[in-house]
Amino acid sequence: MAKDRPIESYIWQLTKAALSIIAVILYSRYLGAAGRGSMSIYLLYVQVFLMLNEMFVGSALANWISLYGLRRFIPRIFVVTTIMLGLALGLGYAFDLVKSPNFEPSNHNDRTSILLLLLFGIWAAILICQNIASNFFQSTGAIIEKNKWMVGFELLKVSGLLALIFGLAGSEISLERIMLSLVITGAIWVLFCIYRLHMLKAWSPVQTDNGNITIAHTWTEGVWAQLGQIVLFLIYRTPLFMASYLMGDAAAGILANALLVIDTIWIFSNTMGTIVHGRALVNLSKVEQEDLCLRFSVFSFWGTLGLCLGVLIIPADVFTWIFGMEFYPMKNIVIQSIPGILALAYFAPYGNLFHARNQFKRLLVHHLFGLLVMVILLTGIYFQIESVDFTHLIWTWNISLSSVLLMHILRRNFLNLTSLKFKVNTLLLYRLVIKFLRY
Repeated sequence: MAKDRPIESYIWQLTKAALSIIAVILYSRYLGAAGRGSMSIYLLYVQVFLMLNEMFVGSALANWISLYGLRRFIPRIFVVTTIMLGLALGLGYAFDLVKSPNFEPSNHNDRTSILLLLLFGIWAAILICQNIASNFFQSTGAIIEKNKWMVGFELLKVSGLLALIFGLAGSEISLERIMLSLVITGAIWVLFCIYRLHMLKAWSPVQTDNGNITIAHTWTEGVWAQLGQIVLFLIYRTPLFMASYLMGDAAAGILANALLVIDTIWIFSNTMGTIVHGRALVNLSKVEQEDLCLRFSVFSFWGTLGLCLGVLIIPADVFTWIFGMEFYPMKNIVIQSIPGILALAYFAPYGNLFHARNQFKRLLVHHLFGLLVMVILLTGIYFQIESVDFTHLIWTWNISLSSVLLMHILRRNFLNLTSLKFKVNTLLLYRLVIKFLRY
């Protein structure tokens, strides 16, 4: 059985999110809404690069490692990543994608901008190493250990930022200094993680019949798998790009922090989905996989709803006290996002099961449908409404995620298509909660 233990896994992921939020609070306090908005856009560039890179080296890496081992993919990962990273840095320099606060168009060789570009490039390389380690643990069902390493990563980030802040007390905390701190602590984490993977013999060839099977087909699988993830990423983050384009960097900073709170709520559903993925990789029968998916979808929905109700009682002033006065609209954004949060909570286990079964084209079709809905709605809003605000962006996001949910349910192609077992699994969850409270 996979080493996942749902409650313990959730606690570790919640700890990771808490540390991540602390890091963002530190960013926001010292950079302000506009500075935080600029940083969030640059980090989105990094995410886009990572997703394009993983099209060739990693979207289905956990699935592949469980069959063929990690060793056979290391040369591909190194060569492709080196080429892609060099290309990304070249394009970033040519088009001035990363700018220092004092950047001037006439000064293309601004040293601070070049330094920032290099730091974001190194940060991308660190995240690639993190992705490799995460997929290795996922492939063996070691969900708890994976979460512990992610907590360690966030803890090092926060420690580095605190050291930076106290070490430069009274001095300016600039974006390049923050990124340098992240790069240094990230590099330390990578060294420790490489040692741990060495101890687990991650670099050794697998001792199975699959060790002699060609892996050429994984190139195509990776493209299909990552296309679906890229489309889902666009659904998640298009409102942030639109906020920056239509409303300014300060608005993007506010929305970025609201999305961070939403991501924290989603941790519960992501935990449920990850467990479904991990258990599906350890050769459960199709019937067992589908029963598990239906059960964890219901658990994910009700658990996430409870978390949403908890957020409702938090005063808006708490957000301004934590992040600063500029972030007052955050609570209203999070509240309006509840329909989209619940939609993803329910379909997360479905998406993870499709992924574990290598049904990447199915995922791509479902996500494309959601993105098409978003594009149609945003186009209509752009041409019909003079002033776009957070409400327009968030409700477009809600409807798009709900469209993906609808596709996952209607086109799930399970052996038993007649029932979602929502009532039965809700009753099972109720009995489990009552039993837990009694003890």
